[in-house]
Amino acid sequence: MSWEDILKQKKFNFDNLRFTKENKSWAALYDFGEDVTFSIVAGSYSYSTPRESLEDPMEYEKYEVMLGHPEISEPQEIGIMENTMVFPYKTKEEITEYARKVEANLPSKLKQNKQKKNLGRLVDAFKE
Repeated sequence: MSWEDILKQKKFNFDNLRFTKENKSWAALYDFGEDVTFSIVAGSYSYSTPRESLEDPMEYEKYEVMLGHPEISEPQEIGIMENTMVFPYKTKEEITEYARKVEANLPSKLKQNKQKKNLGRLVDAFKE
């Protein structure tokens, strides 16, 4: 992979999120591509710390994150070991860590890995 290809790759950066204020909450939507999104919210009606409306969305200690994808029903499929698609009270660092897991396991990459595994099994079968 060339440096140009590496620079073209989209990487999650919490500081670049564009939050909008809706009622007494802040919300940002991050699109990973391939119909995978993070909805990140904080404020009075979300699982954030504090649970109140602040003037600056970057001042929260913890945020609520929801992973969205039409074909992914369990976050374990992409390497996040949580029980639901909503992750309450997550720090910026935890959200960034989750984003790295999502980036490494986008549906096309999962499909590619599955195809590689299937091809490996086929080759192994011929060796036997």
